[in-house]
Amino acid sequence: MSILIVLVSAALLMLFAIFTKLSNYSPHNVLVEEVSENVSDTANVHAEQHFDVQYVDDCNYCCKESTLPFLAGSLLYLRPFEGGFVCGGGSAQISDTIDASGDVTSVIKGGSEHPHFKWDFGFRVAAGFEVEDKGWDAGVYWTHFDTKENMHVGKGGSLHWNLHFDDLDLIIGRKIQRGSCFSVRPFAGLRGDLIKQRISRSLSSTVAITTPTSVSTSVSTEKDHDKETFIGVGPLLGFEAEFHFTPSWSFYGSIDAALLYGHFLVKFGDQSAFALSTASFKANQSFDTCQTADDATLGIRCRCSLGNALELLLQAGLEHHRVFNFNQIGDYGDLSLDGASFSLGLIF
Repeated sequence: MSILIVLVSAALLMLFAIFTKLSNYSPHNVLVEEVSENVSDTANVHAEQHFDVQYVDDCNYCCKESTLPFLAGSLLYLRPFEGGFVCGGGSAQISDTIDASGDVTSVIKGGSEHPHFKWDFGFRVAAGFEVEDKGWDAGVYWTHFDTKENMHVGKGGSLHWNLHFDDLDLIIGRKIQRGSCFSVRPFAGLRGDLIKQRISRSLSSTVAITTPTSVSTSVSTEKDHDKETFIGVGPLLGFEAEFHFTPSWSFYGSIDAALLYGHFLVKFGDQSAFALSTASFKANQSFDTCQTADDATLGIRCRCSLGNALELLLQAGLEHHRVFNFNQIGDYGDLSLDGASFSLGLIF
């Protein structure tokens, strides 16, 4: 899904560029220019004012000298994906046969399963302000997502996985109008992430040993309790494009990337129990790192007036978020969150 979002976003941006080119040759612009060349100075002023009003009607774009605070909330419906898990929970049957010459033949049946990642809800809250006549905006965005998975695998095996994701962005952007209905908004800022995951696995194995004179059976269990915490902060750069197809409705798409300088704390706790003995293993890893993250969005937006200088913002779209090489418990797999968002906001 992440690749599809990026490809569709690129296609949308190309369409935006085409619309921008076409808007430079609109008949309305030509008409206004011809009228302004053949009338008096008073008529010129009137024609320019009429052009400005039409510009607002086409794009819902205006240049009021005002600073507008905004508040917004988003309901997220996301599904996580994570690679790099080496072993999951499950069960196995191991049969060892020893013949008269001492040769051993082993047969292993069974297997393990990784977490079945499922859809879950999260939220985002935002607050900031817009400076309409200059095109600048600044805001704070907090994204929170929690999910878990509990599975029973095979005979006596289990797997429990938890993910906690918090993302805080401080962003400054500037909207640049490119034609009557198309705008671009480069933005930059600072991102802070706190991400935690925990996985508990149990693996049950039955071992049968057959010799020419005897048969013996034993059962062993292995339990792992591993967890990791990442905290990081770093610069964020991105780009958003928006195309109005009515005064209030528009399509939008954005991409961004961040470098997060931070710290990993990883804890391993393994315990194995055999017929006549037990063994345990504990270890901690703590190290500094620089992680790369990216995001992409694509959707539809509505911004309409409620009167008394109050505006309503409605938005629905697709989202993709990824932190590269996040899985330190396993084999350095990426963590991705993909899904949809539904937003409601007020602009004062």
